[in-house]
Amino acid sequence: MRTMEPIILFYKISFFAALLISSNIFVEAGNVGVNYGRQGNNLPSPSAVVSLLRSRNVDRIRLFSPDWDVLNALRGSGIGVVLCVPNRDIQRMGNDPDFAGNWIWNNVLSFGDVQFRYISVGNEVNIPYAGESNHILPAMRNLHNALRAAGKTTPVTTTISFGGL
Repeated sequence: MRTMEPIILFYKISFFAALLISSNIFVEAGNVGVNYGRQGNNLPSPSAVVSLLRSRNVDRIRLFSPDWDVLNALRGSGIGVVLCVPNRDIQRMGNDPDFAGNWIWNNVLSFGDVQFRYISVGNEVNIPYAGESNHILPAMRNLHNALRAAGKTTPVTTTISFGGL
């Protein structure tokens, strides 16, 4: 049994060395992001949240839906924002280019000093089972076209559920 001890020790050292190396990679990357949900009670003010994020060097945030108080707090913060279209709006967004254009005007262009990294259509839509599944791509196109018409190059994406996989 003594002959196994050096092998086990080797594997333990290898594991911790790999862990140490990988942790240094993540530290050097320097990008930390959070999901910022607003459903709850007794939540801190958006400006307090943005101050906390900045004090902790969090430089990316995902909003599950437009919230003008939060977007106002993010003005000039340098925090990159992924702004989601709520699932309830996907069908209309896909069917109505004017709705998409108004959504971009009200929630993106009106906040010119917010750093929008992406616009994401929906939140973990369960494709192909969800009713809005067939409207995701048209909604993405309509948002993309509205952004381009406004001279913006913000990418449009989606976040789907991996439950079907």
